[in-house]
Amino acid sequence: MAAINNPAVAGDVTRAGADLLATTLDNYRGKLVDNVFNKHVLSWMLMEKNRTRMESGGLNIVEHLMFEENDDVTQYDEWDTVDITPQGGIDTASYEWKALVSTIAMSGMEEFKNQGKEQIINLLKARIMQSEKSLQKMVNNQLWGIDTTGFNSILDLIDDTATVGGINPATQTKWASPVTDLSAADTGNTTDPGTFAEFQRTATNLYNTASDGNDQVKALIGDQGSHEIYELGLTPNVRFTDTKAASIGFQNVAFKGVPFYWDKAAPVGTVIGINPETISLVGGKGRWFKQSGFTKSPIDGDGGALGGGTFRDARYAVITAFGNLTTNERRKNFKIVNFAQA
Repeated sequence: MAAINNPAVAGDVTRAGADLLATTLDNYRGKLVDNVFNKHVLSWMLMEKNRTRMESGGLNIVEHLMFEENDDVTQYDEWDTVDITPQGGIDTASYEWKALVSTIAMSGMEEFKNQGKEQIINLLKARIMQSEKSLQKMVNNQLWGIDTTGFNSILDLIDDTATVGGINPATQTKWASPVTDLSAADTGNTTDPGTFAEFQRTATNLYNTASDGNDQVKALIGDQGSHEIYELGLTPNVRFTDTKAASIGFQNVAFKGVPFYWDKAAPVGTVIGINPETISLVGGKGRWFKQSGFTKSPIDGDGGALGGGTFRDARYAVITAFGNLTTNERRKNFKIVNFAQA
């Protein structure tokens, strides 16, 4: 963990502790956000190159869409009349704000046992690390749909049947991602289920379908088994890696010149192709991993009522994040499901 700048503290830590802890936690905010999103490849990709967008509020998060071309572009001769009636093709998708929260707690006994600046800071570091690990797991599980209580899942956004942003692809057919279910394909003419050849054929078709000129899928992410089938099927002279991603621990091989990663949270037999320019991790300005100050302990004298009820000899801080995962053009992303692990 990076070094943290701390103010000097004097006197009784149980009295001055709340200010010291709050200042220390606030100093660590930027590092906390980086550590939460750099742990797993999907969240790292959504944060990389400042792709995360901050918004000041509003009833919902609104994405302006273009899922079909405007039809008011034409040619004209010298004295032709030109129709300037606004045409269709642009719509909006609306996404709910979601909230994440993590708590940091410290008991009076812990403060007593750690009286002294170095000891109390070391204790806080341990609490921050616990919070980081919890937030890392929570964010990744929500992005992969394991936890459905918070941010939208990437697997719902990259889909051909799920309604997202209030738009149903059954009625807006261009509001759908290219998806191939290989369990259905294997009952047809496919003779090599679960093989490198089947994956390469399917992924190539979906990659091309989701691409438009130089507006292409930028990365693939799948489960470990699917990744290994593809990796083992490559010949040595076509194995490449995204060196920037590899430098921070995300091993990958290349598919059509773009990196193919794997994530333990990805469902078995699932591979997604992502165009990050069409998917946004939107955060609430001023409420994006915002830390509260530490509450006072009842022992401080004005931190809670004594007598006539119960109290806990502790102080607490919370970390909250408002936001959601959104898309403005899901057809530029693809998904493979039920790729057999033969």
